[in-house]
This record gives sequence, structure tokens and C-alpha cells, in this order.
Amino acid sequence: MGIAIYDDRVEIENTGHLPDELTVETIKQSHHSFPQNPTIADVLFKTTFLENWGSGVGRMVDACREANLPEPEFNQNAAFVWVTFKRTTINAYNHTSSPYNHTTIQVHHTTSKEQAKNKRLKKFLMAIGENGANLKALMDDMDLRNRSSFVNTYIAPNLAEGYIAMLYPESPNHPMQSYYLTNKGREALNNL
Repeated sequence: MGIAIYDDRVEIENTGHLPDELTVETIKQSHHSFPQNPTIADVLFKTTFLENWGSGVGRMVDACREANLPEPEFNQNAAFVWVTFKRTTINAYNHTSSPYNHTTIQVHHTTSKEQAKNKRLKKFLMAIGENGANLKALMDDMDLRNRSSFVNTYIAPNLAEGYIAMLYPESPNHPMQSYYLTNKGREALNNL
């Protein structure tokens, strides 16, 4: 499970997928509960930690409405389910109005080498997309042929940076191995 907090939203992700009976489009509608572990869910219900079977999403939507926030957005890919809670951004203190402000605004100039690197990164992250992709599909999408060069240039560094993750991390050479964007990867793609 992971929680990422940004200026304009909070994202909570977990491994796995929605039950077959639900989609990201239908999860906000009234539905039955489909617990992954019915024994644990039953214990939590009997101890009153669960208020009502299948009511969690509805209560989240209601809580967002009561706080005048947009409804939560649900997403999933091959390996994760995540929910995004959007919020209004908090404007930073206007530093020009205070004579006691000692903040220095830093401006970062991007070199042409950095621009080219960012362009390649964006193309790679877009090729993975929200649903993930395997190595062959990524190489085809990016029109690259040298497997070891592709792994060394794109896969290994982006795994190390935490922009992508493997569907089967315990078995890197798994025949069904695919790669998907992490929260950090989605944030990087949004900022490129």
C-alpha cells in the first residue's frame, strides 16, 4: 500500500485489482461487498470496525461532498488500484507583502541535454501508459530493436528512480513480465 500527498491531491494505492463485478466506472454505484478475505472482513464487521458491508466507497463520496471537494477518482492498471482525492491548492504566502521575507526564488534553466532526456523519459512513460506494458510492446512502441540497450537505457534506470515497477518483482525474467507506472512515474509524466 502506498500513500502519496501532493499540493492538489492525495493518492492511495494498493496492489491487486477490483473484484470482477466492479469497474472504476461502477464502483461509485450501490453494490454488494466483495471482500478479498471474507474471514477478516467478518471479524471487522462483528467488532464494529466495519460500519456496513459495501458502504465504504459511498461514505468516501459523501465525505468529499460534505467537504465541498470533488468526488474521489478510482483507477486501476495491471498491478494496482488507486484512488485520488483532489483538493484545492493552498496558495503560498505572498512574499512581496512582507518586509521580513528572506525567501529566494530559484529559477532552474533546462539545458538542451536535459530537454532531450526529459523528452525520452516522457515518450517512455507514455508508452507504458496507465495499463502497463511488456518489454516487446514498449520497444515496438518506441521503435527500438536492441533489447539489452533498451533495458540499460530505459528499464533499469527508471526502475532505480522509482518511476516504474515490475508486475512480477520477485521474478524479473518472468515470461509475463510487464512494467507499470508508480505514483512517482505518473507525477513525473504529468510534469514533463
